[in-house]
Amino acid sequence: MDLDSLHEVTRKAAEEKGLFVLDIKSRPGNVFSIFVDGDDFVTLEQLGQLNRAIDSAFDRDQEDYSLEVSSPGALEPLVERRQFPKHVGELMQVELKDGQKLKGSLELVDEGSVELRWKERVPKEIGKGKRTVEIRRTIPFEEIETAKRTVNFKA
Repeated sequence: MDLDSLHEVTRKAAEEKGLFVLDIKSRPGNVFSIFVDGDDFVTLEQLGQLNRAIDSAFDRDQEDYSLEVSSPGALEPLVERRQFPKHVGELMQVELKDGQKLKGSLELVDEGSVELRWKERVPKEIGKGKRTVEIRRTIPFEEIETAKRTVNFKA
């Protein structure tokens, strides 16, 4: 199977289902893993429809292949800007290109940046001890190396 043809067919079929392609990986034995996401959360029904649409565009009698169509797991990095808005309000771990690691609630997403909010203990201005402050930081997409959702199992 021609990978370029698979990319084109997958892109068109995904768009028709309200999805977008994140990645297509090929493995030995003509096995193709297709990762898609949507502006809303992806359903199993959408994945099944997409698999059938892609499958119908190719001839298994001509060449045998296997398709695996899925959405990224809960802890997979966000790789497209379009993935961020649906995660507003969720806890994120963001690593910046300068090596800084930030963890906070994703509060806002716009065309060029995201805003994280977290609480931090800082020294008091007067006297000993620390106080808790809320920090909000706007981070341009260009500064983000990786961004992942984090899951709190203590809740």
